[in-house]
Amino acid sequence: DWLINQQKPSRDDKEYVPFWLKHIEYCKSGVIVGGIHISGWLYWHLNFFIIMDDQEDDYGNEIRMPINPELRDNEWLLEWAFKQARNQDNKPIMAFGTRRFAKSVIESSQLAYSSFIRENSFYVIAGGSSADINNITNYYDDFYEQRPDCFSDFMINGDWGRISKPVVIEFNHRKVKKKDINPVSYH
Repeated sequence: DWLINQQKPSRDDKEYVPFWLKHIEYCKSGVIVGGIHISGWLYWHLNFFIIMDDQEDDYGNEIRMPINPELRDNEWLLEWAFKQARNQDNKPIMAFGTRRFAKSVIESSQLAYSSFIRENSFYVIAGGSSADINNITNYYDDFYEQRPDCFSDFMINGDWGRISKPVVIEFNHRKVKKKDINPVSYH
């Protein structure tokens, strides 16, 4: 059962921690669905990552709604390229020059995946224009604002607009009572 198809337990439910740890583990190891391996990042992208999408309300007005990305050929193709790069000593890949391929969304999802799932990760964002970089950081910020509850103790430290100082995603070190810290943070 994919995360997007499940009812999430509340924090006071005894299943809260095992539930989130199981799905976080899927993000690390991947899953087999119908004999097909879905990588950890792709599981993350489809189940944890959240983007804002233009939708119509009941009156025909456009409104921004948080959604999980859909599985399209583009995601399969880029996941295949990521796997090839990993199998060839992490040779770089490039995706450029086409609209509606979800380059910025996928880059943001990779950034969020590294920030929230992979410990001690380091990610560099490089783009041909400030508009490209702004798209990536805006998608990341949208995810951060809508992030799943299991990541509530993570915080952004820094400012995307300051090149001289990196932006760091870290566990929130504020002093709070033990009961106020998200129980997933202990694991």
